[in-house]
Parts: sequence; C-alpha cells; structure tokens
Amino acid sequence: MAACKRIREVIADDYDRASDRGISKKLLKSIVKERGLLRKIASLTEQLESDERSEREMLLDKLGEFADTPLGQAALNATDGGAVLASIGA
Repeated sequence: MAACKRIREVIADDYDRASDRGISKKLLKSIVKERGLLRKIASLTEQLESDERSEREMLLDKLGEFADTPLGQAALNATDGGAVLASIGA
C-alpha cells in the first residue's frame, strides 16, 4: 500500500508541475488515459491467433473508413477480434 501511495504522490506532483507550466491537468489526464486505452487495444489485438489477426486486418482493410460506423462495428464484432474490442468499449 505504501508503494502505491508513493507512486500516486509522484504522479500528482507531475500533474502539479505540468499545471504550473500552463498545461491543463484535465487535458493531460485525458491524454494519459487515451494512451493507456490505445495500449490496451493493441494488446488485445496481439492476443489474437495469427489467423484471427490476419482476418481482422483484412476486414479492417475492406471496410476502410466504414470500420468506425455502426455497421462496420457490427461486422468487426462478428469476428473474434471485434468481440474483444467491443468488450472494452473500443
């Protein structure tokens, strides 16, 4: 518990220093959270078998810009990789 408390204090100090330099804490926290979620999404893709990964890539390639639409998301969810992404709200 003490180690976690020290880590949280260091992080809080970093946010305070950034704020002192004119960077919005809210904006910085948002960026940090976004990067963490992107890493989580990448790790989900890495957990897929190679054939599932290639199927997912092919599907994303075929869908193009429509991959981000509800219909495209439904198509991705039909694959194993899409179900994993949907489970985290991506």
